[in-house]
Amino acid sequence: GYNEDYQGWGYEDYEFKNKLDATVGPHSRTRGNSYHLWHQVEPNTTKDSPTYELNKTIYENALFYHLECLEKAGANFNMEKALDYAIELTSTS
Repeated sequence: GYNEDYQGWGYEDYEFKNKLDATVGPHSRTRGNSYHLWHQVEPNTTKDSPTYELNKTIYENALFYHLECLEKAGANFNMEKALDYAIELTSTS
């Protein structure tokens, strides 16, 4: 499920995707339409919001934990490469 430590907007969907990838298997993109349910734009939904950096830290900690779990489970990937990718992802988001 969703990590309830997040506040406002930012990074919660990345963590949810990582949890699904780890438990169900890697996701893939498919052809076709995708729909988004319209909703009011909430305050604090930009990278300048006060909670964005907090959420980034929560995500980075959760990501490191998930990568450690995968490594301990014997998942077939390079831990150093995975951490480099995670750092790159969070620095460009």
